Amino acid sequence: LRQAEAEYITAMREVFAKKIEVGQPGYYELRLPNGRIAPQELVEQVGKLIDLPELRQSGVGGAAELTLEVSQLLRTTLTNVDLAAGFIQGQALFYRKNVAWWRAHVQGMLALIDDPTAWVAKNFDMIDEGVRSGAIVAPTEFLFAKQGIASIPLRIPYIGPGLGAFNRAFEWFITAGQTELYKAARSGAFKNAGMEDLVSLGAAIRKEVGTESYAILGVRPNQRTFEALSLFAARFFRANIGILGQSFTRGPGGAEARKAMGSLIAGGLAITMGIKWAQDKELPNMIDPYAPDWLQWRWGKTYYNAFGPFYPYLRTLARVNVAIAEGNPRKAATQIKYFLESKESLP
Repeated sequence: LRQAEAEYITAMREVFAKKIEVGQPGYYELRLPNGRIAPQELVEQVGKLIDLPELRQSGVGGAAELTLEVSQLLRTTLTNVDLAAGFIQGQALFYRKNVAWWRAHVQGMLALIDDPTAWVAKNFDMIDEGVRSGAIVAPTEFLFAKQGIASIPLRIPYIGPGLGAFNRAFEWFITAGQTELYKAARSGAFKNAGMEDLVSLGAAIRKEVGTESYAILGVRPNQRTFEALSLFAARFFRANIGILGQSFTRGPGGAEARKAMGSLIAGGLAITMGIKWAQDKELPNMIDPYAPDWLQWRWGKTYYNAFGPFYPYLRTLARVNVAIAEGNPRKAATQIKYFLESKESLP
């Protein structure tokens, strides 16, 4: 009798697993907001008219499309299961609005278990407005896809749900960080701002948390494909370059970008100087950007810095300025070349 009960439980477990499998979208399919699964033919037709992160790339050939999916798979796998977004995408947010950074981390941790629906319900109106103004953009280039090759890891038994949980935590950290930053701005100086000012502000906020939107920028499919095949994380690269460039512009977005970069540099310098003084009773190297210890401190045999992903940008700018001051533009161009080569994509 016990053997029969064990076999029955095993059989029902398999049936339940099959029900879950059937309820998931297959390769090149898409789950619609109402829960139904759209077939591949419908996905292809919609993809010709509108660009959505969940839909596969449009305007590219079969070989390029396959390469894009493999690139997405490798990039997402390599950046998953580390919870490092707080000091990569969230590095500028850490210095700009530390309270928002901690709140985003809380939602990211909760998302390891499930989507933070209570937080979404509480902030729904602000999220909706932030999406419309371009301040809140999902980091899709670091997420597993809903279909295709880049969705394969999520289908692996036992391992797939774990990968999905870490991916979900990453996505909600970004979303919560952008929301909390936008909410703080709307309750302060931009309480009665018009949509034009909010769009300018939103451009800085989404870049500040390491995301960018091709749809908002109006980037064509062929250019998106070229960037995806040329850079490891094209939109993250655009966001970092964009926030640096926007800090030299006018308007609400330029002001927010300057505050973000100013907070990053001031905070990073303060931490670096404090650690270096505690170690050696001296200030860090802030003069020679070619030295390995420029704006860094040493721990064991490794150098560390407090600027996260912005450190290579700051070091390159410093080296270019030194080369130009020396009257050697070729040396400056070489530094830019080295910097771009370090951002090349996996394929």
